[in-house]
Amino acid sequence: MYALRLEKLIQEAENVVIMAHRAIDYDAFGACVGIAKIALHLNKRVNVVANVPKSGDDSAVNDKNLSVCLKEVSKMPEYDRVFVNKTEAQDIMTPSTLLIIADVNNPALFEAPALTDCTENIVFVDHHRKAPENKFEAKLMYISPAASSTCEMVSEILEELLPQGVMQKPEANLMLAGITLDTKQFSRSCSVRTYGAAQYLRRQGADQAVVAKFFETNQDDFNAEMKFRRDTKLYEGIFAISVKKGESVMDDKITAARVADSLLEISGIAASFTFCKISDAVNISARSTGKINVSKMMEKFGGGGHFDSAGSQIRDVSLEEAVVKLKAVLDEYLEQNKEDKEN
Repeated sequence: MYALRLEKLIQEAENVVIMAHRAIDYDAFGACVGIAKIALHLNKRVNVVANVPKSGDDSAVNDKNLSVCLKEVSKMPEYDRVFVNKTEAQDIMTPSTLLIIADVNNPALFEAPALTDCTENIVFVDHHRKAPENKFEAKLMYISPAASSTCEMVSEILEELLPQGVMQKPEANLMLAGITLDTKQFSRSCSVRTYGAAQYLRRQGADQAVVAKFFETNQDDFNAEMKFRRDTKLYEGIFAISVKKGESVMDDKITAARVADSLLEISGIAASFTFCKISDAVNISARSTGKINVSKMMEKFGGGGHFDSAGSQIRDVSLEEAVVKLKAVLDEYLEQNKEDKEN
């Protein structure tokens, strides 16, 4: 049903613009590529909005996730002019443009929030819980928190719409990387749907060995993770909180997510939280073993995400103040959980 409705909206649009969240990751990027593939197959003009580097000294070059993804995309000539930055995207938007927003539905996290003012033709494809801030009257809102990843959802759409053999190996690799990321190497949040999507992508040529290289950790990454772990403390016996002191860079957001994942390996830990400060914003990565809804916790700070994987940003506070705010939320959770058990 969703696949056919999306296909119809793409066919009727003057052009298609796709965007995800800021600090794009493998799931967001793979989902954007998968949706772009549908538009390309239907001979529609399509662009993906991302913080693409324009020169060798551009700061976006230092975004490791984006660099890896763009390298894989560079193997396909038809994507040469597909990726644009948010300034360029503004110039190609018209009232008849179909704006597809993937892997995010909270307006505060969009790569280019201003684009939603340029058209009323908006589609959401996302596996995160619907954010309270999302007030859009979308043409199609396909939000499925039960899915492991947005790439899983898009894979199901592609399987319904594309003939066998149309998808290319790099496209399939990028989408499999998205599922691999959000399932923590197929160790969490997996269902029959997840494995079905992965099998479909492998039939399209996805190579697990190639995808595994996306996740390799070098010495610099290892050292960065150690800086987080130096200041890890347990709170109330079931929460792990790790803070990278001092100023951080964009790559630290990726490191923070990895550390949050690894802290769940500590015996007895039900949820983990990592903090780093970039410019005027404290970034929080939150993870849980599935017993605690960290998305609801992050919504209290204007963020959100999935039940067991979420994040948020708090502006104009110190790291210490942000940790205090989180502990207040954790205390509230514990008190509520205590009341629920007593009742």
